[in-house]
Amino acid sequence: MLSGRTTTAELTALDDVGTSGQVYHHVRALTAAGWLRSAGRGAVQVPAERVVPAWVALALVAP
Repeated sequence: MLSGRTTTAELTALDDVGTSGQVYHHVRALTAAGWLRSAGRGAVQVPAERVVPAWVALALVAP
């Protein structure tokens, strides 16, 4: 999502992200937790107030 993909269909088209069911499950969980927000017509986005915390979390787990 942070790299510009906005729909679950775009995510499922990527290699190594799992099945479409897994992607939808995780998107729903992230939306419920406030890390993603519906942007209409099947699109989701990272809310502005979550962008920096998301990058920090990703930086902490990157090899």
